Amino acid sequence: MIIFIETLARSTLVLYIKGQGAVFKALTICAFFVTIYSTMFDKLQQLKELKKMRDEAMQIQKTLDSETIEVEKNGVKIKLTLAQRFISIDANGKDDSDVVEAVNEAVKESQKEAAKKMQGMMGMDSLKGMFGGGN
Repeated sequence: MIIFIETLARSTLVLYIKGQGAVFKALTICAFFVTIYSTMFDKLQQLKELKKMRDEAMQIQKTLDSETIEVEKNGVKIKLTLAQRFISIDANGKDDSDVVEAVNEAVKESQKEAAKKMQGMMGMDSLKGMFGGGN
């Protein structure tokens, strides 16, 4: 037995059942079911778009994690990824205020570099102001 559906006038579906060499018009489905079908199809398309966006975001994150910068300020050396994951902090016996200043500077620099990298990857001018990269 084979079942297939034909769309008529965008608001009616006709369900056919083919069996024993003959085709029978089994049921005409009202616009309500067409709406359900269309809604399900739209949701599927939305899920595909969300997956695509998620995959792109994961690729960007992977790229940002793979690149590092090093910043030295007030004798404190900091190494971190463009995703702001700290790799090392060498305080060289400096006091906490010097370390805090160096960390803040390193984060600011990594944000600028990340914004530049994302602009290049995505081609979006709207990212200019994000992460402090617009100045």
